[in-house]
Amino acid sequence: MWSSAKWFCLYSFCCQQRQRCRPLEEVLVELLLMAMSRSEDGDEMTAENKILWEHLSSQLVFFVLYQFARFPGLVRLLHDKLCCQTKQMMKSRKKLMWVLLQLFSPAIQSLQLSDLAPLFAIFKRLYPEQEAAPLPEIGTPDTATAMAASAVWMHMSTMLSRENAGSVRQPPPFIRHHLQYLSQDKQKLLAQAREPLQIASLCNAFISVPDTFTQLMASLVEIWSGGSSQPSNMVAMPGTGNLMAVGITEPCSLELLDSLTTYAKMSLWNNVMSRVLKPSAGHGHLCLSPALVETYSRLMVYMEMDYGLALKTFLGNLYLYCSRFSIQYRTVMTLSTFYSN
Repeated sequence: MWSSAKWFCLYSFCCQQRQRCRPLEEVLVELLLMAMSRSEDGDEMTAENKILWEHLSSQLVFFVLYQFARFPGLVRLLHDKLCCQTKQMMKSRKKLMWVLLQLFSPAIQSLQLSDLAPLFAIFKRLYPEQEAAPLPEIGTPDTATAMAASAVWMHMSTMLSRENAGSVRQPPPFIRHHLQYLSQDKQKLLAQAREPLQIASLCNAFISVPDTFTQLMASLVEIWSGGSSQPSNMVAMPGTGNLMAVGITEPCSLELLDSLTTYAKMSLWNNVMSRVLKPSAGHGHLCLSPALVETYSRLMVYMEMDYGLALKTFLGNLYLYCSRFSIQYRTVMTLSTFYSN
């Protein structure tokens, strides 16, 4: 697989222009089909296969976010190519759905109803079974890919209902139990989601339902920020100034971040930043929890997070925050040097 830098050199792209490249879309679809074929012919659980899909997903997200490839064009090409395939893509279809979910989430607002037709056709092609699959164990690292197809279907159904299309599409029987689980009463579903990985899987499915998604994201951030500032939940920070911090030290796991779509990770980043920059009137001596700071750092590992802009934003607001609460200049410079490196 090539890095995004090599793609830029090949096509002589310029970030300021962000022009769609149809040949690039064809190449990306061919790479998707190659990855699917490898998964069908070999062991889909190998580390090599996992890295292949992760890298390809990251590249696709990058090019779609920067508008060098368009999601509707990719889906139409993919549908046409799949119709020419003779083999059934049973082992690789959940990986493909996870990639489509990654691309679908940020494109929801710009999609037209006509763009959904190839997606519905892809579902019909990849899920011909008439029996429903059992609900996977919710709260494991594999939940994200196992529930990806049902999440994509929920997003498409939400679009249809919002546009008053007048027609209801019947989902493939294979994902019936998955959709029944996600269609429960929202408050009951939120109450059942207590583990971070459970919340992450629901975040992916309810991106198109703002109220539910906001509640899920808030409860996710609460795990690492600490919902209480009671003395029993505080630890003293080293140095002078009587600084205290919420005593939560275990950050968000990389398994959980890998289980979130790009849109969900961006929303998580925004929520974390709001905690970092939230004015602490009357709490000038209260520091962020170590878990929240490390979670922010881990989010910046992902290329598609546009971490360069995020870093500049963070450092700019860090100076503002420190000047507001008269934190020593040496401390600011130490943090700036650390994050810049």
